[in-house]
Amino acid sequence: MQLSKIQGENDFMVDEETGAIINTNIAEIEKSKERKKMIRAKNQEFQSLKAEVSDIKNLLVEITRKLGD
Repeated sequence: MQLSKIQGENDFMVDEETGAIINTNIAEIEKSKERKKMIRAKNQEFQSLKAEVSDIKNLLVEITRKLGD
């Protein structure tokens, strides 16, 4: 891999073989990974809460049906 500096950019280099832009700022890369991890965790929590609300709704429907009999 042959990397060259990009004029006017301190944190990015270009791979001469592939033309790929490479971020060389390790701290920013780690921050980005942490943000993505937090977003995934929040999304999982949201999906879990949706499932729980659905379960509660189903239980309420069943209770009201049994009380109506």
